[in-house]
Amino acid sequence: MSEMHKNVKILVIAPYIGLAKLFEEAAARREGIELSTYERDTDEAAAFIRSFPVENYDIIISRGHTCKLIEKACRRHIFDVGISIYDVLRTIRLTQNYNGKFAVVGFHSIIYYAFILKDVLRYEFDIFTVKATSEIEDELNRLKDLATP
Repeated sequence: MSEMHKNVKILVIAPYIGLAKLFEEAAARREGIELSTYERDTDEAAAFIRSFPVENYDIIISRGHTCKLIEKACRRHIFDVGISIYDVLRTIRLTQNYNGKFAVVGFHSIIYYAFILKDVLRYEFDIFTVKATSEIEDELNRLKDLATP
């Protein structure tokens, strides 16, 4: 008699569509996974998860600050896939095609790696840490004002 295996139900709340697509591609190569992915930015994620039937999922995955907010909203452990130093390096490298001055603005999980890369690779850019999404727009406007002669 063969054992019946149920699929593992995974819910991914990604702060951007590229991360959701990575999970979809990985799950497509595996059997036994039922994957649901949703793109929600940090501000939308907590409200979304409160109205979502999380009890129908075995695993919930998100990233960074979005992960922390979801965990508070649904009172379940959320697996944080984290931000790697390679993610931050890739973003900084994209700015090399830009001739002007640039800065890195983000939550601690991003800023931590930005400081390391700035030091090790001797890059010239400013780094600003925000603690809430509500601070981002003000910080970007402040930087824009500083850059405008």
